[in-house]
Amino acid sequence: MYQKTQVGTAMLVLIAIAYAIEVLVTVSNGPSSGVFVASIVLACIGLVFSTMTIRVSTDGVEWWFTFGILRQRVSLAEIQFAVTKKVTLLNGLGIRTDGQNWLWIVNGTDAVQLDMRNGRRILLGSPEAQTVTLFIDTLLNGG
Repeated sequence: MYQKTQVGTAMLVLIAIAYAIEVLVTVSNGPSSGVFVASIVLACIGLVFSTMTIRVSTDGVEWWFTFGILRQRVSLAEIQFAVTKKVTLLNGLGIRTDGQNWLWIVNGTDAVQLDMRNGRRILLGSPEAQTVTLFIDTLLNGG
C-alpha cells in the first residue's frame, strides 16, 4: 500500500498574498464586513486545499483534500493504465475539469494520469508521481 499527504505550498502562498492585500485594504479604508467575510471564505478555501492525500491499495486509488473533504475513489478494475504526466501552473490548483477529464492538484507540476476504461482521464498531482504510477502499475499487473 502507498499513502502520502502533500502540502499545497503554492495554495498557501496564494492565500497569504490575498490576506496581505486584505490587510492593506483594511488599514487604508478601515474595517468592513465585506473584508471580514472575504477573509473567512479565503481561510476556508485555503484550509480545504492546503493538503491532498493519495492512497493506492488493492482496493484501488483514493484521494482527498484536508479532513477527507471531496474524497474520491476508483477501483483498480476501472483503470486501464497509469502514466506520469507534467502539468503547468496554468492548469490551476484545486479541482479542474473539462467536462470529461479531471485534474486534482495542490502543488507542483508532476501528476499521475489515470486513463480509465470508460474513456475518462483523471490527473492527480503528486511530488512522487513516478512512485505512485509504479505502485498502480504493479497492482494492475497482478503484483
